[in-house]
Amino acid sequence: MNKYLKPIGIYVLIFVVILAALAYTGPQILPQRNDAAQEEYVYSDLLKELDENNVASVEVSRRTEVGDYGTAEATLKDGSVIRVDVPSISVLQQVLDEKALTNDVKIDVGDLQRESMLSQ
Repeated sequence: MNKYLKPIGIYVLIFVVILAALAYTGPQILPQRNDAAQEEYVYSDLLKELDENNVASVEVSRRTEVGDYGTAEATLKDGSVIRVDVPSISVLQQVLDEKALTNDVKIDVGDLQRESMLSQ
């Protein structure tokens, strides 16, 4: 009976190591959101704030290698932050280029957000 339990113990040990690795990288896989303190914003809110010259800086990041969508995080002049999903980064880039010429808006385009191998 002992010869049958030894291989099972190895698989249990591997399973525990994988669970520990997932628990260690857990906040990166599913980031915690503080919904109570943060108001929900949409893409049109970002465009409205850009038109009203209330935006100090914008950080844009693409979500996937395929497709033209991503997220934008805009810091307003009063210090508050707006995070929105962007349906077309290329269109937002054109709007931001126009606003950067007329207003003092700092633009940062981030690299592609890749999933970790464990989350895949």
